Amino acid sequence: MSFKTQSGLRGILVLATLLSIGCGDGVDERNAEPDSLAASDADLLTSMSIGRLIETEPQFSVLATALDSSGMKQNLEGPGPFTLFAPTDEAFQSLSQDSVSMLLMPEHRERLQNVVLYHVADGRIAPDALPPDSTAASLQGNSLLITRQDGRLTVNGVQVTGPPIEAGNGVIYVIDTMLKPEFAPDR
Repeated sequence: MSFKTQSGLRGILVLATLLSIGCGDGVDERNAEPDSLAASDADLLTSMSIGRLIETEPQFSVLATALDSSGMKQNLEGPGPFTLFAPTDEAFQSLSQDSVSMLLMPEHRERLQNVVLYHVADGRIAPDALPPDSTAASLQGNSLLITRQDGRLTVNGVQVTGPPIEAGNGVIYVIDTMLKPEFAPDR
């Protein structure tokens, strides 16, 4: 299969994924029986790499595609440690379908890498060890403002939506909004 054919098929797959995300079945899944790895055995989770966990967790299907398309999945399967602020599929809905499809095109791979790297920090960030306001360098190069207040954690003003997910090579924090590299805190 030619490179152009593979790229076209990948674009169709991504578009189909994005369209299916926006078309729910009306069922409130918040009260449904958990079928994801987050509800599975903790030992299994902590032995898997961040890259592998993202690939197997249903709420991160668009992120898994972005990691694969950007070539960054292999990095997040490495020794680390890393901290990934992982946007859910819902977070990608804040971007237009055209924007996501454009980012996943091979000719925009560098731009996609920058977006992905902005969601990753070097090292394992433990929320309990952080002062109320701190910064961490993203692998993209810009700083991330991490705030802890009243037991809630935010990164660049985006709420972390649940407890950290421990992985064999780092930690994942679930976020419901995309981080944008142009964020600059008002200080």
